[in-house]
This record gives sequence, C-alpha cells and structure tokens, in this order.
Amino acid sequence: MELISTYQFRIKDANEKLVKNLYALSGKVNYIWNYDNNLQIQRVRRRDKWLTAYDLQPYTKGTSKLLNIPAQTVQAVNEEYASKRSESKKPFLKFRTNKKGRNLPWIPFKAQDLKHDAKGCFTYAGLKLRTWYSRELPEKAIITNGTICMDNLGHWFINITFKRLLTEKKILLLTSPGQNKTGIDGGLNPFLTKCIENPDGSYVYEEVEPKKYYRQQEEKLGLMQKAKRFKRAKRINKKIKNQRKDFLHKESTKLVQENSRIVIGLVDIKRLVKNALKGHAKSWHDNGLGMFSSMLKTKASQHSVEFEKVSERELKSTQTCSCCGGITGPKGLKGLCVSEWKCSGCGAVHRRNENSAKNHLLAWELVQSQRDIEAMMKTGKKQEVHDLGAKVLVERGIP
Repeated sequence: MELISTYQFRIKDANEKLVKNLYALSGKVNYIWNYDNNLQIQRVRRRDKWLTAYDLQPYTKGTSKLLNIPAQTVQAVNEEYASKRSESKKPFLKFRTNKKGRNLPWIPFKAQDLKHDAKGCFTYAGLKLRTWYSRELPEKAIITNGTICMDNLGHWFINITFKRLLTEKKILLLTSPGQNKTGIDGGLNPFLTKCIENPDGSYVYEEVEPKKYYRQQEEKLGLMQKAKRFKRAKRINKKIKNQRKDFLHKESTKLVQENSRIVIGLVDIKRLVKNALKGHAKSWHDNGLGMFSSMLKTKASQHSVEFEKVSERELKSTQTCSCCGGITGPKGLKGLCVSEWKCSGCGAVHRRNENSAKNHLLAWELVQSQRDIEAMMKTGKKQEVHDLGAKVLVERGIP
C-alpha cells in the first residue's frame, strides 16, 4: 500500500539575496507558463487539437539552458499548465506575472533537482533553503515533487510531496481503533450534528457548535481595511484561516480515531451561498464545511475507515422519518424554521438535525446495494439483480 503525503516547511527568508534569487526563478517559471499559454491560444485560433503536457515538451526543449533553470522544472510547469487548463475546461488560461496584486511567486520542481539534509536544509538550483524543520520526513520516504511558493504576507514556503510504502504492521497501526459508526449532518448552527451508533446498537447524538472565527474578527478587519492598513488586514485574514484549519483538522482526526464508518451529507455550498436565503453566505464560508469534508475523506482512506457521501437532496433526509421512512417532515422555505416535528405516520418525535444525521447513517446500506446492482448490470448478471430485488421486496413485506 502506498501513502502519499505533503509536508510544508517555512523557509528562513531574512536573506534579501535569497529572496531576490527566488523571485528571479519564479519570473522564469512565469515565462514558460506564458509561452505555453501563447502556444495554446494559437492552436485555438487555428482550431487545431489542444495541447497536452506531452505535446508541450518539444516546444520547450532547450529552455532550461536558455533560462538557466532545471529541465525537470520546465517539464513540471508544462504538466501543471495542461492540468489546470483541462480542469477549468477553458481553451486557454490567464498569463502569469509577479506584479503586485496579480500572481504570487510559484516554482515547481521534481525530486531529481532537490537535495536535503537531516537539519532541514534543502538545496534547489544552487540555492540553500534553510527551514524551520517542524517535523522530520518519515523513514524511507520517496520524494516525488514539490513547490516553492510565497503567501500574501511575503513568507516563503517549500512543499514536499512524498510517498511511502506501508508494510502490514504499519497499516495496522494506521487503522482506526474506533468501533462506532457515525452519520453526520452539516449546517450553520450547529456546525455538525452527529448520530453515533455504538457497538451495542444504541444511538447517541452530539452537536458541534460553529467557531465563527471570521465573525469574531469581522469588525476589527473592517476597521483595518477602512484605515487602509492592508498588511495588518492580511495578517488578520491569515490568522482566521489558520484557526479554522486547525479546528477542522482536530475535529476530522477525532472522528477518524473513534469510528469505523462515517457517512456525511453532501451539501452544495456554492448553491447555498447563491440561493434565496440572503445573509448567510459569509457564515457558510466561515464554517468551512467543504474543507472539512475533503479532510475527512483523505484521513478516512489513510486509516482504513469506511467513508461515504450521500446526497441530502435525493435522500430528503430532513423530511424523511428515520423510524418509518415516511416523508412527513417540514417542507419548503417555511419549514426551515421548524426544528422539531412529529411524524404523522408512526407518531415519532424528531429533532430536525438529529433525524437527518440518522438518515445519513441508515443510507449506507442503500448506497452499497445500488453500487452492487450497477456492478452486476455492467457484468451482465441480470438474474442476480432480479434475485436481489426480490429479496429486498420480501424484507419490506411487499408481495
């Protein structure tokens, strides 16, 4: 089993000569990026086949000698350009520049061009990059690639991506010891509602309140912006970002350690920000629910925890009774203010968020059975699909 990770280290950038050289290297990287972009624009005008990373290599051959930059860096820029253009689904991208207010300096590299020692000093293109070595790279870690970049406060960082082969003993150590199963409903207030199924089959509900890091600093941030103290405003924004990331990392790690299965509701943040409920856009962005979901997915895969996202829209998790399965809950915009309701079918009383979290947990088996059916249909096992459908009907008491 291979585990891919990325470590970030802060570079000791008090040396002005070092910073000047890094800026010069990033300018050369921008030159290659802009050259690739210009080639792509010409292809679009001629209505030719769009360029891939493989197609860009012959055009940039010899650029490393001309610009005095490692050849692997030229290749990395080509790959990143082709990848970003493909992801954005655009015919071409914007040109890069290091001018103030445009693009932050960025230098990609491959493992062949990087050397490092046990004290956290990295050597790239003849430059010695001393860092605050906050944590050591794991033993037998194989460095694949990385980047050198600058944030909006002028601090330089080096990001090292590496892979390591895990033995059976290490895999067991990484495997989560938790035996609980948790369904999660995300929202504004509370931030998370957890329905925890214990090994004995009992259910426990927990709520995680939102920290509102941006809301706490909003007034101070506004004063700094009005006073045109933009550097101070950037520091406040950086602090908010770090606090939010720290909280989300701790919460996701705790969930992975305590559970063997996690099911979370898929929330379309972009749609919620633009919908008819005005005034909640800042709160949704401040929560960082999307970032939390991606963190949880990554950590779950690393620690052998079952993870699934279920669509709240298709499942109707807030309207469906978790006891009888009837859609008897509050509906529409008017129903959003109802936090507690009684099922007209079975008479069970539900709290809205807790009922939704439980529905997410119960939807696990439904999602798995749908995947089994899709796999069977692809392989042509129609009889097995028929038998599975008949079994479900019998379990539900339908003749």
